Amino acid sequence: MKKKLGDTLKEIRINQGLKQKDLFDEFLPRGTLQKIESNERVPAYDRLQYIARKLNTTISEIEFLQNHKQLSKVEKIIFDYRNLKHSIYTDDIKNLLTRMEKYLDEAYDQRIFELKAILEAMLIINNTQDYQAPVKKVQFIWERLEKQDEWLSIDMLILAHIFFIFPTYTARQIINRLVINIESYVYFQNNKRLQLGLYLNIASYLKSNFEIANSEEYIVKAIELARESENLVLETVANYRFAEVLLIKGEKKKALDIAENSFAILKLAKRNKLLDDIKGEWQQINENINDYTST
Repeated sequence: MKKKLGDTLKEIRINQGLKQKDLFDEFLPRGTLQKIESNERVPAYDRLQYIARKLNTTISEIEFLQNHKQLSKVEKIIFDYRNLKHSIYTDDIKNLLTRMEKYLDEAYDQRIFELKAILEAMLIINNTQDYQAPVKKVQFIWERLEKQDEWLSIDMLILAHIFFIFPTYTARQIINRLVINIESYVYFQNNKRLQLGLYLNIASYLKSNFEIANSEEYIVKAIELARESENLVLETVANYRFAEVLLIKGEKKKALDIAENSFAILKLAKRNKLLDDIKGEWQQINENINDYTST
């Protein structure tokens, strides 16, 4: 059961060796603080933020401690969604979908409802290889977000995984806005991972439109972010995408060296599904090289 806010604030204060007199002042009177800690009053957001600063913490960490150092059900689902390895791992997607459905049976949450629609769209694509088939399933999400001048982090997480489903004009409109919004959020939580995923998704989208050459700037950024994050698997995937760029630019020897190095790393990492997937892509692009170089 979740702890009460006042109890949690009191525990944090005592743990830091602070007395109530160390916290109260003109903005936070002694009586108000006492009522908050005894759960007789719920502080307004600005006052809670003020208390958090005095306790050398954040509202997010206070919520985490309220949940006994665990994420809430919703936050855990979103956390696991953010950390899905790749759309080819359908078992992971199905398991997360089951958890989302169970949660939505208990309570409605717009974020979970929309993320569920995205996972369902991913499965449709995996099963049919038809990127147009799931458009109707996620159209309502774009209808909501298109009207907003700015997007929150969860909005960007959602759009980064569905933009490529939409018609070209809409997809490019989303890409342009996403890049600007995500780069402005670079220091928020773990948004570098989201930024990295977006760049790789853009590269895949451009490839599907036979525009591999135009993906180079995004791939280079993805490689840099993967190195910063010390994420070897995603760095390897990004390097492989760079090999594709070199191949269609005519630098075949260098492209082959990078591609084979990527295959070797994924094999050592035992990422067999991912390895088979990009090996298949490498064969396909080599067999149809003219389709990519004629644009």
